[in-house]
Amino acid sequence: MRVLLVGAGAVGQVYGETLARGGAEVGFLVKPAHAGEAQDGYALHALRTWRRPRSSVFVPDAVFTQLGEAAQERWDQLWLCVSSTALRKPGFEDILARIDADLLVALQPGLEDRHWLLERWPADRLVRGVIPLIAYQSPLPGRDDQPAGIAWWLPPFAKVPFDGPEAAVARVVAPLCAGGWPARHVTHAPEGAASISAILMPHLVALESAGWSFDALRRGDGLDAASAASREALAIVAHGLGLPTPAFARRLSPGRIRALMAVAPKLMPLPLEPYLAWHFTKVGDQTRQHMEHYIERGQAAGLSTAALESLYARLDRPSKKRERATSPGT
Repeated sequence: MRVLLVGAGAVGQVYGETLARGGAEVGFLVKPAHAGEAQDGYALHALRTWRRPRSSVFVPDAVFTQLGEAAQERWDQLWLCVSSTALRKPGFEDILARIDADLLVALQPGLEDRHWLLERWPADRLVRGVIPLIAYQSPLPGRDDQPAGIAWWLPPFAKVPFDGPEAAVARVVAPLCAGGWPARHVTHAPEGAASISAILMPHLVALESAGWSFDALRRGDGLDAASAASREALAIVAHGLGLPTPAFARRLSPGRIRALMAVAPKLMPLPLEPYLAWHFTKVGDQTRQHMEHYIERGQAAGLSTAALESLYARLDRPSKKRERATSPGT
């Protein structure tokens, strides 16, 4: 099996190594500036609760810096390990148009991503996945005690879910399971992830507006604002999917989030606050895109968006979408 991954960030590297352990021939399409690192091999550190990390070096079978080079070869699977916003960047459509692959595997969580992809790729050859792991560039700022490379953690008992045509999903799940990951075929996996994102994104906005400090978030009104915004986002997602609001949404409360914030850092084998600050600052445009989509979809459907709008207004920086819309000459 030959797999080409687009996106050699932390998530792409970890998925690539797992696929390679499962017997796949793995190639990466990267920017020229990142080719040397890929050819030398990626240092990966699998984090384990209360145990030392398991470290390895992953060397891809092939590294391409030009789309034309990768397009000359035949691939069984094309994996998109990039953010939702990266899909819309100029030239990305060319990858889907020119790469000859049997299956497209997409890991983007946005509500609009599936529609965008289906306009460019056949539904019977599309597999959608959810990212259940944490992966980041190590060491995090101010944490020189951590190993250099990519640190990653798959929570205990976590399943790696994929949705799509059964036969297609089986071809994706097989090498991951062989590589040691408990991947499985589920129904509506990304839709379930959309509900989780509807909770996560408002709380990330509240945390960012609190300076990425759990203590500051707990002391202010951010958790109340995030819970109210999350309930609106969940209703908007449910309306868009034609599904009822998930039962767990009724149990969403600032008190439960406070309890989770107290327990999670003690159970996770990584510095949670520094990770959240580093990662979600890096992908801040994706968080903002999610918030804008919730507000736009809610307003179009006549649903309440007051809490979402009030929370979003706390952020200092507009999304790239809005920056483009207001820049000179547009």
